[in-house]
Amino acid sequence: MANASPNSVVGHIAAYQAATLAAQEAATTEEMEALEAEAAEALAAASNKGNSTDPDVVAAVNELLGIEAEASDAGQADSEGSSDAL
Repeated sequence: MANASPNSVVGHIAAYQAATLAAQEAATTEEMEALEAEAAEALAAASNKGNSTDPDVVAAVNELLGIEAEASDAGQADSEGSSDAL
């Protein structure tokens, strides 16, 4: 992924991975939220569908990339999934 064009799908996935991992290490809530927003934008850019915020899609991409969800992320995904269904 290191040699991928930043505007390619692989480049967007690499940007998503980097932002997601950085968000897990963020020092402040504000920094974490900004990095999560950056990750969401990168995943949306890589997707050709409108489902890039679907918790199941995010979980599947994270699994493929070897990104483990933190305990707080798992609870957040559950609550986001239930609010998306409404």
